[in-house]
Amino acid sequence: MVLQFFTKFLFNLTREKKIINIMLTGGRSAALVYSKVDINNIVNNKIRIFLTDERNVGPRSKNSNYRNVLNNLLNNKIKSKIKFEPLIDRSNTLEENLIKYSKKIPTSIDLLVLTLGDDGHIASLFPNDIRISEKKRKMIITKEPQKKKKRVSITQKIIKNSANTVVLVPGAKKGNILGKMKYNK
Repeated sequence: MVLQFFTKFLFNLTREKKIINIMLTGGRSAALVYSKVDINNIVNNKIRIFLTDERNVGPRSKNSNYRNVLNNLLNNKIKSKIKFEPLIDRSNTLEENLIKYSKKIPTSIDLLVLTLGDDGHIASLFPNDIRISEKKRKMIITKEPQKKKKRVSITQKIIKNSANTVVLVPGAKKGNILGKMKYNK
């Protein structure tokens, strides 16, 4: 069902707009969907792809969301009508990457795809982290609660300003987490 929605939605957007801005997450759940969609067969117009978040790793790292999207959605080929750049450039500091990437993110995202993590995080906005209440900036630096590793993540500002948002919540475990979140406003 998600696959059909995703494919049909992108196809309809390409008929309506000349430039489409989509923002994608990484992760296992998203990779399962991306691997079944060949975006290169949908593209009639220009598509600009942005990432919701990224670990502080290079674009070719097995833990990179950039690599996840590149491998699974784009089949390792970025056609001329698709613009997709890594969020992290290892020659810059994390703060420099955040500033540079924030400037590239458009005011309006046509489609935002998010997943719910096993610990209840969305993008790299972790529960109980005071940074998740940021409303002015487009992106922030966060830390994984367990490993204390830094990440770059979009903020509520981007999520709230997206025209269409899809949150993938596969499986009973994540469904239970979502149920708990619903009642813990």
